[in-house]
Amino acid sequence: MQEQGAQLSVCIGAAQGEFPEQVASRQIRLVLHQACPARQVRLNHQPVSGWKYNPEFQELTVDLFYLTSQDTFLEIQM
Repeated sequence: MQEQGAQLSVCIGAAQGEFPEQVASRQIRLVLHQACPARQVRLNHQPVSGWKYNPEFQELTVDLFYLTSQDTFLEIQM
């Protein structure tokens, strides 16, 4: 993703079904390779501050914490 002005959207669907050890929330790290620096990162339409850009490797890293019981939407504007 080298294009300035591009937008990437990722949807993590809510968990389906249940089991006794099921967790209520998760934390993941999303790493985009060959990416431009982000202008804005939003999680469920709210700004995210926990992201980093490494220009040497052109990597954008976003750490996410989300509830497994609901759909989660990540939007990255380049």
